[in-house]
Amino acid sequence: MKQNITGTGETTIEILNPVAQKVIRPVKPAPRLDTLDGKRIMLFFNGKHTGEIFRERVKEGLEKRIKDAHYIYFDQKLLFTGLLPGELAEIEASKPDGVVALWCA
Repeated sequence: MKQNITGTGETTIEILNPVAQKVIRPVKPAPRLDTLDGKRIMLFFNGKHTGEIFRERVKEGLEKRIKDAHYIYFDQKLLFTGLLPGELAEIEASKPDGVVALWCA
């Protein structure tokens, strides 16, 4: 958009919006499990301070409601600090049936 600043027509500037246009692409959600009983559940959290405590509380709550589930831990901070040899293979081999994502501030 060009605007005349002085009103005389002598000086014009073009004002640009520096914010990128949002592109929204719909994503079909993953199919929901009928039950979590007996499933492999990955507890994923973003690696924030005291997030491990929050994750343990969530796990305790899930254990009261879900029978015979197996819990797999994964921390986002591992993505930044690097995985130890075999950790990614171990996570991939665990093939979780579902993921509970925990976001701590």
